[in-house]
Amino acid sequence: MAIRFTKFIDITSAVGGVSQVSVRIWCARVFTTNVLIGPTSILQFATANDVGLFFGFQSEEYTRAVNYFAYVSPLGVQPTAIQFARFVAAAQPATIFGATSVPALATLQAISAGLLSLQFGSTVVALTGINLSTATTLAGVATLIQTALRANAAAELSSATVTWNTSAQAFDFVASTANVTTEALAVVQPAGVVTNTDVAAALGWYSSQGAVVNSAQIAESRLAGFNRVMSVNNNCGSFCYTRASTLTLADAAAIATANAALNVMFIFRVYVSPEVYATWSAALIGLAGVGLEFESDSLLQYIEMLPMSIQAAIDFDAVDGTVGFMYKQNSLYSPSVTDDGVSDTLDAARVNYYGQTQKGGQVINFYQRGVLCGGSTAPVDSTIFANEQWFKDLQGTNLINLQLSAGRIPANARGQAMCELVLQSGIDAAVRNGTISVDSTLTIIQQAFITSQTGDRTAWQQLQVIGYWMATNITEAVNTSGVTEYTLNYVILYRKDDVIKTIIGSHQLI
Repeated sequence: MAIRFTKFIDITSAVGGVSQVSVRIWCARVFTTNVLIGPTSILQFATANDVGLFFGFQSEEYTRAVNYFAYVSPLGVQPTAIQFARFVAAAQPATIFGATSVPALATLQAISAGLLSLQFGSTVVALTGINLSTATTLAGVATLIQTALRANAAAELSSATVTWNTSAQAFDFVASTANVTTEALAVVQPAGVVTNTDVAAALGWYSSQGAVVNSAQIAESRLAGFNRVMSVNNNCGSFCYTRASTLTLADAAAIATANAALNVMFIFRVYVSPEVYATWSAALIGLAGVGLEFESDSLLQYIEMLPMSIQAAIDFDAVDGTVGFMYKQNSLYSPSVTDDGVSDTLDAARVNYYGQTQKGGQVINFYQRGVLCGGSTAPVDSTIFANEQWFKDLQGTNLINLQLSAGRIPANARGQAMCELVLQSGIDAAVRNGTISVDSTLTIIQQAFITSQTGDRTAWQQLQVIGYWMATNITEAVNTSGVTEYTLNYVILYRKDDVIKTIIGSHQLI
């Protein structure tokens, strides 16, 4: 036996330059009050059918998903995901929505000394001797389980309910409703349990079986729910609220204000009816990142899902992959606007809608006009806003991956060059997909602004020809703890890719 070689030469292998952080996806996120979703959960689905299987095929969530996934972009791209999150509109006790696959009644009747353990917070409530042999129906099984739970001394079970959900074909549990807190719920396997005594397994109550186990939660405002969910997971491009959420103008204004403060992070799509659009427009028009979406009262097709699906179907990896939002079509939508008067009024209020025009007697329906709320310095076109969302996220992702994968970024010219190389790769991608516009004409005002921002009298010429200008520098400062830290600062000015929405011609016949 020889002396180990690594005592003299010890070589460690590792893969370098690996991206540890991914860019965001630009799918829609729908906020709902549906209690099927746990307060801390964000559910993502790849098809409308998956949404229907979870929420039910008569649910608002399913109808929204059908319309959303039906959109196909002119480049042949469809949305690949939709998300649902919940804000807690009313205090909710701990719940279990059982898996739909449950054993036959005879199998349940065979349990005469069953065991069941539920954990509330750090306390495990263990039930023994559960007898289901006398049940003659699945509803009767639920009644026997409920009686056994209520006989326990635990406060969470004193008025708990267990029901057989005939629609879902599953057993559901709701803990006591008194004194609801944010106490966590878990279904745990009892000590000494065997197959024919495990009541939770027989009822389909384990998460591993597909059950939805929700912890208790106190009520929160819609703004608090938005802040909570987005701080946990910001992996979406736009969001909206279900009609069942009964979003008030005060709610919408509070959420829009918080969203605007995030600076081009999400687009907030807000449904407005014929009765309220003028009032809501007046209140929200100054807040960046809000899309007001108009729909007739007679229609219930959730028009706000259309611009969300347009954004979700953008392929930023493709050459010229960015798209305009106006003129996009989805045959599942019927037009809400068919005359000039209403169209002009909505346009003036900066409200979007699905409208109808005609050419040669052929009606043409499409989304109009893809605008957003916001002041003079905000991106008020959906295309420009979505492009900047992507570009900002790409640069941030690339830079954090550099920090994570590099041994260090030195505070010198070499470190500056490392960052510039990463930034340039993002710029090249933006030129390739059309986010950055090249060979476009700048106005005198734009030229003057670029000169004032850069201190470079020729910078505007660079923007006009290649579409961008970049500069970096390293600064040092003493932080609040007295430690000197170094910061790389960068500035990118780029020519946004404006979209032509109207074409006016002049035919001169000589």
